[in-house]
Amino acid sequence: MRKGVTMTIMDALRKAIEEHRGGPLPKPIEEQVKECVDAVMLDVEFSPVIEKAGSTETTEVTKREDGSYALTYRNALVLDAVAYEAVSEADLKVMRARYLVTRGESYKRLRSMPQDERNVTLHTFFPGGVWVPREGSEMSEAMGMEASDGRLDKAR
Repeated sequence: MRKGVTMTIMDALRKAIEEHRGGPLPKPIEEQVKECVDAVMLDVEFSPVIEKAGSTETTEVTKREDGSYALTYRNALVLDAVAYEAVSEADLKVMRARYLVTRGESYKRLRSMPQDERNVTLHTFFPGGVWVPREGSEMSEAMGMEASDGRLDKAR
């Protein structure tokens, strides 16, 4: 019987990926959420949440007059139609921690997103609509916007 270290396929894959990345893999998202949930501040306004584990869809939160919180759902077709769902502070902290841990994914450059995903993102943060200048235009350059490859946009 040979004594030694037995490596599973998952261990071998993890090791190969870590070597390729040049460092250890990040902890699973929900593990990171559990570690930072106690540090979440609910009084920061305009910070969205991610309701469900594994989701990237953000949801708006409203603080009610009585101090309680509610998830806020807006109808894209009828702008005045708003639905509220009460949420406990403990659950809200987990949802906000989930957003904070994954917000790097939420802040992808707009131009790198598919058009439908871009529209959803813009509507989430700017319910009244927003205008983005065309890449390479004089307005884009004047605003100091980044081109889709990450460089500062220059008019062509």
